[in-house]
Amino acid sequence: MLDDEDAPNVDRTAADEGHMDEDGAEDLAPDFRLFEAMLKKKKGYSGTSIRKGEKDFEQHGTQAQLNSLEHSRQVMEEIQSYERFHKYDTWNRGWFFPTYWANALGDKVKDPSKFREFGKDDLFLRNRVVVVEMFTGTLQKSIGRTIPGVTKFHPAFGKSWLLPEEALFLVERGNLDLWYPNGPIESLMPGWPREAAEQRGNNEKPFPQSKPDPSDYSKGTPLSLQAAYAMLIGIEGEEGKVSLRKYQVYAHLKRAGFHVFPAWEEDEEETAQPWSLWSWMTSLLDISSPYESQNGPLVQPGVYHSYKSVYSRLQQIPRHVPKKAAACSKNSKKPFKLDYFVWKADGAPFTKGKPRAPDFRVCVVDAKDTIIPTLDQITTLLEATPYSPPNESWQGPGRMHQRLKHGHRNVLIAVVDCGIISFSHFSEASFALEDQTPRFDASRSIRGRKNGGGRGGGRGRGRGRGRGRGRGG
Repeated sequence: MLDDEDAPNVDRTAADEGHMDEDGAEDLAPDFRLFEAMLKKKKGYSGTSIRKGEKDFEQHGTQAQLNSLEHSRQVMEEIQSYERFHKYDTWNRGWFFPTYWANALGDKVKDPSKFREFGKDDLFLRNRVVVVEMFTGTLQKSIGRTIPGVTKFHPAFGKSWLLPEEALFLVERGNLDLWYPNGPIESLMPGWPREAAEQRGNNEKPFPQSKPDPSDYSKGTPLSLQAAYAMLIGIEGEEGKVSLRKYQVYAHLKRAGFHVFPAWEEDEEETAQPWSLWSWMTSLLDISSPYESQNGPLVQPGVYHSYKSVYSRLQQIPRHVPKKAAACSKNSKKPFKLDYFVWKADGAPFTKGKPRAPDFRVCVVDAKDTIIPTLDQITTLLEATPYSPPNESWQGPGRMHQRLKHGHRNVLIAVVDCGIISFSHFSEASFALEDQTPRFDASRSIRGRKNGGGRGGGRGRGRGRGRGRGRGG
């Protein structure tokens, strides 16, 4: 079968024109006048239809060209000097406490075992460095965590704590105003007073608080976007910070509408048992194999009535069949390790406290520091994911490619090259479970019935069907 680029009868006129228009649009300079109109809230402009400006390739000395160029410069300066602001109704203030959980994890927790409800790494508490005073908006459903087990007498009870990538993403969106505190967390968000706690009894809800005043600078200093990048972006593995490539992948997926959380170690229903010395020795003595050697041709001369009888004799090399239990350790080899779990925002119920099984598992690598993964690295990475066979509803020959693409274990590798992100899908497919011989035999029998197969089914030239040569009377 020919591909599209090899097909001789493919009409490329429309496709080529589309590529030329797209390339030409990329070469054009942005028209800042449309941005200016949007900022001034003039009617007739849409944020989704920002077109490119026309490009002059050479000067022709007219005053109209000079005036247009000067006007574009002025508009560009106005756009770049535009001051970002937060609406008071949706204004959220977060305080930067990078060492709060790292230094006082044991003192501020009533029951550390509850931290394993969300993951094996204690809710990633050591990396939660930003606490939000009053979290408003729809993003709180999929960003941040309130720490279970914290008593109401401790500071920041019932508050949402953010990871570095979550805080930086909200700052970029304009949903969070990041501040650096002038004092300890006890002075900003103290716990419940003993007297008030005794009056409220078992009520675990925080006290109703008024909206914080954004003009009160006595408690801290607001940070710019550049300062937020400097404080939250770090090297790989640095506590309380996130690497730039991981943040770029996180922000890309969040802007696309996915739910994204850091990857934790998943529990499988069945784990692989290590072989004992006796089991290994007895396995060497097992010489029985379905692929027995024989002399002569693989397919002996004879009459075969099905494809399966022929292909079963040609099968000599054992094929790979995925197993439910992983054969090796879950510890992936760097740099190929699971970094994020991703869920589709398809309307299905989703809770960040007890999320369902992730739809995608993402590994983030840098194109400059990483080479093409070896088979051993890919195998180790796939075995770090739980056994996930194709959906039972994907039955039939029409869904074969979908079953093979999904595999029984799969992972996405996000390759970051100077900010450009490319995703590569790797899966543990099983071609051994996709037996094609029944389809060949079924199509053969259908063709036989259509062509009048069987004895007497054809239109022969027997007696009585030719032109008679009777004798004249």
